Amino acid sequence: MPITDKDYEEMLSGVVSGLDFQTFLSSLDRDPVKGACFDSERISFADIKAEIPEASETEDDGYFEYPYGTVTGNKPLYAAGAIYPMDHSAYKVAKHLAMLLKGKEQARILDMCAAPGGKSIALCSLLTPALLVANDLSAKRAGILKTNMERAGLLAVVTNSDPKDFAVDFQGYFDAVILDAPCSGSGMSRKKEKMADDWTKDKVLACVPIQRALLDAAYGLLRKGGILSYSTCSYSRQEDEDQISDFLKRHKDCKAMRPCKDGCVAGIDNLGERYLPGLFDGEGQYSCFIVKLGRSPVNEPIASLPVKAAEFAFPSFSLNGNDWVNPGFDARLARHGVIRAGYALLDKEQYAKCPYDWDLCHCPSLPFKRLELTLDQVLKFIRGEDIRMDTKGYDGIIAIATFKGFPLAFCRGVRGRLRNFLPKGLRVKD
Repeated sequence: MPITDKDYEEMLSGVVSGLDFQTFLSSLDRDPVKGACFDSERISFADIKAEIPEASETEDDGYFEYPYGTVTGNKPLYAAGAIYPMDHSAYKVAKHLAMLLKGKEQARILDMCAAPGGKSIALCSLLTPALLVANDLSAKRAGILKTNMERAGLLAVVTNSDPKDFAVDFQGYFDAVILDAPCSGSGMSRKKEKMADDWTKDKVLACVPIQRALLDAAYGLLRKGGILSYSTCSYSRQEDEDQISDFLKRHKDCKAMRPCKDGCVAGIDNLGERYLPGLFDGEGQYSCFIVKLGRSPVNEPIASLPVKAAEFAFPSFSLNGNDWVNPGFDARLARHGVIRAGYALLDKEQYAKCPYDWDLCHCPSLPFKRLELTLDQVLKFIRGEDIRMDTKGYDGIIAIATFKGFPLAFCRGVRGRLRNFLPKGLRVKD
């Protein structure tokens, strides 16, 4: 049975009432608000607007909105990893975590249930961690997560593991743990109609023990002084404020931080914040930041894998049949289903056209020429086409094709034709 107005009223009792609740209800009949994040230090909104005329600025530097129905997945800026489509409410959670981590640029961060990767991508558009581990239990979702991390060009480790298993090696290790918890999904009812149709109270009750176990696991992985970011896309207080209240009773050395004031509604008893459609330009999201009190010693040294001789200006290490570049990689992660350890060095596919893995083009300080493509050229390039052009200076050598300074893929000039090494699975289809 689809979710009803009475269900919403019960779930939001103690959060909003009266006119605010009616405004929320009315918004559910309107199209969702769409948007994307970007790194404002690498690309300006003006450049984005020039390529995506439908884009409109928001109060958040690093996030823009566009009308429902606008397609961004076929845009060169998306293919280059310059933008990542995500909900504004979810972006706010990442932005607040970045603010709380200010001054901790060498932070070690674990995103426990990361797929498809939005919060990690948004966070890294705002700061540069020493180590980011993006994990997902589902092998299929972890594969999508890996692709999105690669396209965004992030130096992230991607794992396919039960997040509770990290406790074996990483007790008190991370400066921040992101838990975007599995939930009943009522906050996505406007964005995804199937969510509204499939929602039941039994689904809420089934999610509560899973969230509880994940919260306890996150607590163990967090350093003293570290921050736990808990969020759901659910309106049910059992998955939100009640979950946090119970957690704080179990862990007396933790404290919920005060709600942010940026258009959201304070949670019940000031435990976290709620983003509600109609009252905020985004979908339903609950968020709460928790600090683990105390102070840990300086971060312990990473457990390193044997370093190979440097092929470029940086050392690499071997894992899972490939060589990788990632100075922050901890060898203990190898026991936790690593599917991406950093930037892969070599393309191991049989009959590979390019000796280097596509992902390596994102690695800074590579000794390759960079070839900035025009808009007409890049529209062909992201579809996998070779480009007819003057290749003087690029003939016979491997270079990196870029757009707005963002790497697209490796390429090679061959007598007036630019050979395209963008993998087939990443090409844009008409």
